[in-house]
Amino acid sequence: MRYTALIAATLSAFFSEAVRYDSTYSPVTWDGEYLATYAWNQSYYAASPDPTFIDFFGSPQAAKYNRGDVYLNVADASNAGKLANPQGLARLILDFREASGSDARFYLFYGGGGGDDKKWAPDFVRVFKEFILQYGHSEMGRLGLSFNVELGLDTWFEIFHKVDNIRNISEIKVHDIKVDVTLDYRNPDETLVDKIMYKADHVTVTTFSNTYEGLLDMFKTFLLDTCPQCNTDYYCNYKAQVTFMAEGNCDTKSCSESSMCAYYSSCPEDPNGGIGYAYDQLTKAFNYIPGNILPQYKFDHFFKPGDTHFGLNFFEWTVCYYGYESWYEIDLPKCGCGYFPASQKCRNS
Repeated sequence: MRYTALIAATLSAFFSEAVRYDSTYSPVTWDGEYLATYAWNQSYYAASPDPTFIDFFGSPQAAKYNRGDVYLNVADASNAGKLANPQGLARLILDFREASGSDARFYLFYGGGGGDDKKWAPDFVRVFKEFILQYGHSEMGRLGLSFNVELGLDTWFEIFHKVDNIRNISEIKVHDIKVDVTLDYRNPDETLVDKIMYKADHVTVTTFSNTYEGLLDMFKTFLLDTCPQCNTDYYCNYKAQVTFMAEGNCDTKSCSESSMCAYYSSCPEDPNGGIGYAYDQLTKAFNYIPGNILPQYKFDHFFKPGDTHFGLNFFEWTVCYYGYESWYEIDLPKCGCGYFPASQKCRNS
C-alpha cells in the first residue's frame, strides 16, 4: 500500500514515456566504464540517516552503472573544522562497501562558498586525518580528500603540503589516499591549472553539457586549451588523473543546456532520456578522445584502465534517472512525484 500514491503520481508520466520509448532499442553497449557518483547531502550519515544512499548502492541499477568513484560532501566553512557526525560517516563508508561490493575510491569532499575557505579548506586535511585516526578501519578501502572550492595558488600549495605530511601515517597509508581538485573545463588561470595538474593526484573536471557534441567540445577544450601541457611533450610531468563530471541537477542555471535532467525517462534503457541517455552521451564523447583529441599514449597517461573516467553530479536528482522499477525498489516517492515536473521545468529553462 505504501506505493499507491507513488504509482498514481507516476502513471501519466510513465505512459507518455511508453509511447515515446522504442521497445526494440538495445541497451547501451557495456564496455567496462563505470560512473562516478557525486553526492551533496550530509543527511546520509546523520544521527537518523536518510537510507537512500545505501539503498541505491545495494540495487541492481548501481551494480550496473555506478561502481566508479564516489564523492560525498562532508564539510564546508560552516562546519568550522568539524565533521557533523564522524561516527555516522564511518558507518556509512563501511555500509557502502558492504552494500555495493565496490572497491572504488571514496572521496570525502570540502565544498566551497560558505565562508572563509582560505582558512577552512586547508584545515580539512587535519579534519580528515583525525577522522581516520579515530574512526578509520581497513575495510573502508581506498579513500581520498577532494576540494570543490576556488582558492589561490598559495592555499593550494598549503593543502598539498599538508596532505603529503599525512600520507605515510600507518593508519592512513592503508587507505592509499589521493587528493582531488575540482576544475572547471575552461578555467582561465593557466598557471593554477598547471600547478594543480602537477601536484594533485586527481582532478575532477566539470563539463556541464547534456549532449554528445557539447561534452565533446568541453573535453577537447580542457585537454587542448585549459590544461597547458596535456598535449605537449611535457604531459608526462603531470601526476593528476582526470575524471569528467557532467551535470545531473534539475535545479541548476541554464538547465536545458547544461543538465542531463532535461532528458527525462522512466525507462532505464531509453536512448532518449534518463540514465541510458546520460551514459550514452558520456561514453560516446569519452571514447572519441583517444586518437582524435589526444594520441593514445597521452590518453593512457591521464585515463588509466580501471579508473573512473566520467560521472554525474548531484546524486540527489540523478538517483531518479534509473527508472520506475528502482523508484519502487528503493522507495523514492520524490522521483515518482517530482522528477517528471522537475525535468520539464529544466527542459524549458
